[in-house]
Amino acid sequence: MVKGRAADNGRVPSTSVRVRGCMSAHGPVLPIWVCAGCGLPWPCPVRRRELRAEFSGRGASLGLYLGAQLVRATEDLHWLPAEVLHRRFLGWIR
Repeated sequence: MVKGRAADNGRVPSTSVRVRGCMSAHGPVLPIWVCAGCGLPWPCPVRRRELRAEFSGRGASLGLYLGAQLVRATEDLHWLPAEVLHRRFLGWIR
């Protein structure tokens, strides 16, 4: 679940996300895709640990979720090379 207010472009900037019944402060700030909790590129190390726990035993689902986030981020971060975004969003889940 994403919380936030509508941005000028109609997208909802994320500031927190629900993790196993708890709220995580480590959601992406859109459209710049930095972590709301620590300011690092999203997904930050803390959010990665949370995602691994949240999707425990469901690696394919985690890959699909992060793949969808990659597609969204590609639209916003069009100046970054594809391999950088791929490594950032999907390279760590192996």
